[in-house]
Order: sequence, then structure tokens, then C-alpha cells
Amino acid sequence: MDNVAVYLKKIDEFIEKYKDESKISSINTYLKGNAKIIYGIPMKCFKALFSKYINEFSAINNNELFNIINSLFLSCAFEKQVAACKPGKFM
Repeated sequence: MDNVAVYLKKIDEFIEKYKDESKISSINTYLKGNAKIIYGIPMKCFKALFSKYINEFSAINNNELFNIINSLFLSCAFEKQVAACKPGKFM
């Protein structure tokens, strides 16, 4: 499995672990219904994810990082789009 697939899988696992259906409606209201998929994950959880993997993200080459970010941005899920904004801060 290549680095891109590994990181996308880690993010999917993180989302599955921390999704909270009780928060979906309030987040969807905040976003005014613009996101197609919402898992109800607070942003502080995403910060924890990238703090945990900061050293690994810094080791990814730019082409792989671009592919990860692009895949996340193209997702219909709000949380994955937010995740796409984070790795660049660590490069």
C-alpha cells in the first residue's frame, strides 16, 4: 500500500472512531446545509490527529502530500475537506 492510501485510510479510521451523530444536525445548521456529508467531529479532534502524525506528514514527499490533499478536497465530506487544510501547515 502506498503512502497516499495509508494516510487516507488513517483519516477514514479516525473519522469512524470519532464520528458523533448527535452533533451532525448542529454542525449542519452551522454550515447552512452546504456540506453533503457530515460526521459530527469537533475540530479539536482533528487538531489532535495532526498533532499525533505531524512527524509522519513532514516525511511525505510533496507529490504524495498533494495527492492526499487533493483526494480529501474532492470528497463530499465536510470533515475530509477540513482535514485537507491541515497538512500544509506542517510542511
